[in-house]
Order: sequence, then C-alpha cells, then structure tokens
Amino acid sequence: MSELDAEWERVRAEVERRARERGQGDVADYFHLRATNDAARKIGIDWLLNMFTRAAGEANRRGATINLEESNRTSDRIKPGDIPDTHRFTVGASTMVGVRCVMRVGIKTLTVEAGYPRTPTDGFIRGGGLARANITHFGDKRAGQKLMLVQRATDAPGWFVIEDDDAGVKPGAMFAEADIARHLIHFAKVS
Repeated sequence: MSELDAEWERVRAEVERRARERGQGDVADYFHLRATNDAARKIGIDWLLNMFTRAAGEANRRGATINLEESNRTSDRIKPGDIPDTHRFTVGASTMVGVRCVMRVGIKTLTVEAGYPRTPTDGFIRGGGLARANITHFGDKRAGQKLMLVQRATDAPGWFVIEDDDAGVKPGAMFAEADIARHLIHFAKVS
C-alpha cells in the first residue's frame, strides 16, 4: 500500500468513526461502501492481471516466447493487491487510473490495462461498474475486448465483456479464464 493510500485509509476510517459517533449513519455508510468498493476493485484488478501473467508463464513453459512488461508492479515498494496510480487510460470521457501489462512475441503485442477513476476530475464509470479494463491486440482491433468489473447481487464482483453504444454500457457475458486462454491463443498461437 502506498503512503497516499495508507493516509487515505486512515482519514477515511476516522471520518467514518466520527460520523457514526455523531449519528450520521448515511455519511458513515457512504465511507464504508467506498472502502468496500475500493477493496473489490483492487482484488478484481489484481485477479485479472495475475491470471494473464500466470497463463503467459504456463505458455512459456510449453515453448512459447512471451515477454512480459508489467508496468506499475515491478517496484519493490508495490505489493500484490496495490493498484498504483501511474498508468492512465481513457474510457469515453473518463480517465481510469491503474495498471498495465504488455506481452510481446516478436512484433505482436497484447496489452491488458485495468483501473478506475480516483478523483472526481477523473469522471465516473458508465453503467455502474467498479472498474474497467481493456484488452488490446496491436494491429487487430477486432480481437480486443472491453471489460467492466460489476458487483453482483449474490456473488463476488466479476469481470464482464461489455459493448458500448449510444444508449449506454451493456454488460454481456462473464469474462473467465477460458477467455484469457483464447486471447493468448490468438496472440501467441499457443495451446
């Protein structure tokens, strides 16, 4: 956890405690919800990146030559579960802040980026999602996918493939490990 994240968590917990003491349950509930959503975002983003890097490692053990370039997660100060704020990407008019992993085989590139708006000036996620992710295949736009981390009513949050259109964001099928394998097969021709 970065110093800024630790300080934010300390201040958030203090504000929540004071609100409860003053009988401001709605304010306390908001800060509790914010902390819960931030934890779900960090877990969901970490899962997505870890599954891609694990699948690439397994493919390399079977003979593939995938080179990984994980931005934001190579520092000794950044631990698994931390979502640093050095990678930014846009989704519509909003800015997502998070992580990126670039995989290369020769000149072919597969990029996975995931994040969420951190400040009000970053905007918001249309469709009520917790986080967004892009999977892009350099030179093959059709092979890419857009994902949204969605809080489900009865289960843990999950990544869903989404379609953007003029009417809004429509979550589609759930994104699973088999989808990661399909991306790697398309990208590196591994099985």
